[in-house]
Amino acid sequence: MNLLSNALKFTPEGGKVEITVALHAEAVAIAVADSGIGIAPEDIPLALERFGQIDSTLSRKYQGTGLGLPLAKHLSNCTAAI
Repeated sequence: MNLLSNALKFTPEGGKVEITVALHAEAVAIAVADSGIGIAPEDIPLALERFGQIDSTLSRKYQGTGLGLPLAKHLSNCTAAI
C-alpha cells in the first residue's frame, strides 16, 4: 500500500502508475511502477533508512515520516504461507 501511495503522491497529473501481480511458486510478487519524479541512485540508501527523507527542509513539498519505504523493504523480505 505504501508503494502505491508513494507512486500516486510523486506522479504528476497525467502520469502513469502501474501495478503488476504475479504468483511465483508459493509467493506473490507485487510491483508498482510509475512515471513520477523518481529517486536519484545516490539517494536510495537514505530513502531506505528509518526516518530517512530525501528532502528534509522545513519547506518541503511532500509530507511523510520516512518510515514507509523502510517498512515496505522489510516486509518484502518476509515470507508467509499463502
